[in-house]
Amino acid sequence: MKINERSKFIINELIKRNTYVTASEIADLLQVSIKTVTRQLVNVEKILNENDLILERKTSKGMQIIGTEEQKQKMLEQIQSNGLHEYSPAERQNIVLSHLLKSQEPIKLLTLAKLLNVTEATISNDLDKLETWIKKMNMNLVRKPGLGIYLEGLEKDIRKAIISHIYKNLHEKNILNVLNKQEKNIKLKSGTDKFLLDLVDKDIIQKVEKAITTVVERENYNLSINAFSGLVVHLTLAIQRLLKGEIIKIDTKFLTELKKKKEFDLAFKISEEIAEVFDIVVPEEESGFITMHLLGARNNYQEGTINNYDNFALIKIAKKIIAIAQEESGIFIAKKSKLLIGLVKHLGPAATRIKLNLEIRNPLLNEMKEKYPQWMKLAKKAAKPLEEKLGVNLPEAEIAYLAMHLGSTLEDASLQKTRKYNVLVACPTGIGTSKLLASQLKQKFTNLNIVAIVSAININYEFYQNEGIDFIISTVEINEATIPVVIVNFMLDDKDIDNIIHQMQLLPDENSGEYHKDNKSLVEKLSELNLFGFYIKSILKNFFYQDMVNVNSKEELCSFVSIYLLKENISQILEADLKSREEKGSTIIKDLMLLHTKSKVIQNLTVGIIQLEKSLKVNEKEISTVLILLVPDKADEKALETMGVLSESIIENTNLLDILHQGSKAEIYLELEKIYTNYFKKKYKKVMEG
Repeated sequence: MKINERSKFIINELIKRNTYVTASEIADLLQVSIKTVTRQLVNVEKILNENDLILERKTSKGMQIIGTEEQKQKMLEQIQSNGLHEYSPAERQNIVLSHLLKSQEPIKLLTLAKLLNVTEATISNDLDKLETWIKKMNMNLVRKPGLGIYLEGLEKDIRKAIISHIYKNLHEKNILNVLNKQEKNIKLKSGTDKFLLDLVDKDIIQKVEKAITTVVERENYNLSINAFSGLVVHLTLAIQRLLKGEIIKIDTKFLTELKKKKEFDLAFKISEEIAEVFDIVVPEEESGFITMHLLGARNNYQEGTINNYDNFALIKIAKKIIAIAQEESGIFIAKKSKLLIGLVKHLGPAATRIKLNLEIRNPLLNEMKEKYPQWMKLAKKAAKPLEEKLGVNLPEAEIAYLAMHLGSTLEDASLQKTRKYNVLVACPTGIGTSKLLASQLKQKFTNLNIVAIVSAININYEFYQNEGIDFIISTVEINEATIPVVIVNFMLDDKDIDNIIHQMQLLPDENSGEYHKDNKSLVEKLSELNLFGFYIKSILKNFFYQDMVNVNSKEELCSFVSIYLLKENISQILEADLKSREEKGSTIIKDLMLLHTKSKVIQNLTVGIIQLEKSLKVNEKEISTVLILLVPDKADEKALETMGVLSESIIENTNLLDILHQGSKAEIYLELEKIYTNYFKKKYKKVMEG
């Protein structure tokens, strides 16, 4: 019976170890998936049974071969005999491709057929399968009856194809060890070892490795292991091709541009060292090609820093990528400095490789596609800023690199989300800035449960502590608070977000308590809905609109609103309340001023719009529109929540600001109806199902 190379390898490894070996260990050695190994074991078991051996499998331990030492030795002799080679189609095609890439003369189909112990028709079919990849490498497969088959293409494309073929079958981190045959335990992905190794001259690669090491150490140039390996392989192939008279061609203008790069100096010194070691003339074009490789190399960088030479444009692109990933995933990662640094360090060389049309290889591409399709999908969306900058669609290998950066950070961040934090949101009145703040908190933090929006001067600490409140997020200082307080701006900035995260980190891992509302009867639920309906009707009924209002200061504005709404004998009280609230800080959102307060002279929830005849300067901003929000002094939480819907909508509804600024009274009223209709539908569902 014929035995394919993978089966031979697995049997050999199991007999050699003489202990339990897991499928995962075999998969790592073969550099294939566990699923592939599992499929191969069917064939392995059949072969062993035919030779009076048993493949014993045990959960959590792995597998081992059971039999006498004599039987095992006989099995080893059988699989090592020359007459048992049977290559899989993929292995066979790799061998055919290796011969085509190496040969400078046409190869006859019969030669390959005899080598692989198959028919010429099988080889012809293999060539059909290979032709797609060959064309992708910008080469042509030429078939001439009577003469044979050969590859036709530019020197740069042939070199690129050879390197791609090597990397496709070798694990990147082990490439030098394998090519130098320094580690016997390192295996290729298939049984094509010797054919692949024949592509690279062992003596040349050892000399090249030594020459590059000499130059980079002398020049104190920092190259990552992968970049160093890639440069060694590239130069080895370049020298082999030079010795055969194959010289690479680079456009003169492009070469002139490359010579301006600082990497060209190092490339030239490497070329000089190579020329001396091999006693050959290295054309300037080869120095240019080395420069391209150095520009696209993923170098080592100091952990946690971005040096002064980094392109600021890359930082902007990285931040855009992070923002998209954050928006798509719903997980806050904008402040992850390691992610930003990692992306910037990766994007520079990656962008260079793409612009120079160098191949991007990612040995984990298939694993990322198989195990983390969700991160690949997210990375594809997040890659848009880089694609727009470069004017190209990123290859899958690069998408996978982005997925690796983003995915690991998102996984870490998602673990921090497992705990929910019960919070109160507070502002001076509980109606204006607190709702704006709450809206932003919902967008930035998915692990915050906003239990209530309250007035900072009227918090029942004992009640909320018993209800499991973890901390308060407030726009103003709160004296003598018995629950931790985080002070923030009503428009959250990075420092505010850091402070909230810091407060979360101070709390224990487990929730201090869950906020549960009592189960309500149907009558209670209907009463609650009726109350929300009453407050909505109050807002719509008391809506007012006044344009061409002429005021010269905030104080005059407060006075006008008070006199416009109330009788003279009580308007002064509202005016004082408005001014008192403004002393704590004005609320401005994109040229819209939010004028709000609680007052004992206000009987119903009141909303209004005032259009100024001439703009008013507030907080260094020119204001032309004022939104008025007024609530009774003794308003309950449901009234505050209903009123707060409008200020929350300003953040969430991008069209609302335009309507408030430019709309007529009727248009603004219709928008209010739409907002509160949607709100009541959601409230109905929440109350009835809660």
